[in-house]
Amino acid sequence: MLTSKLVNKKIRLGFTGGYDFIPLNDISLILGQGDYITIYQQTTKAKTYTYRISKIEKALEHQLHFIKLTKSILININNVAQIIGNTVRFTGKGSSTIELSHRVIKTLKDELLWLNI
Repeated sequence: MLTSKLVNKKIRLGFTGGYDFIPLNDISLILGQGDYITIYQQTTKAKTYTYRISKIEKALEHQLHFIKLTKSILININNVAQIIGNTVRFTGKGSSTIELSHRVIKTLKDELLWLNI
C-alpha cells in the first residue's frame, strides 16, 4: 500500500518492500506523469515512485515553500538557485535543471518576486 505522511518535516513514500523518508527541504522538484512521480532531491539522484502527484500535492498543501506551477509540476521555491531564459537551476550537489514554458517561468518569477527573494 502506498501512503504519504509528513513525519518530522519528511514525507513518507512507500514502495514494494519498504518506505523512503525524504526531508522536505531536500526536495527541489516533483514531476508527475500519470500514476508516476519523479522526485528530484538536492543530495541524491532523482527517484521515480508509483504515486499520483495529486496525493503528494495534498500532503504538501500546508508547506508554503512548495508551489504548483502546472498540474504536473510542484517546485520547492527555497531550492531555486537561478532562472536563465526558460531554464530553472536548483541548488544542491546534483544541481538539477528543468526547462519550462515562458508562461510557467513567468508564474515562477511572480511567486519569487512576491516573496522578495
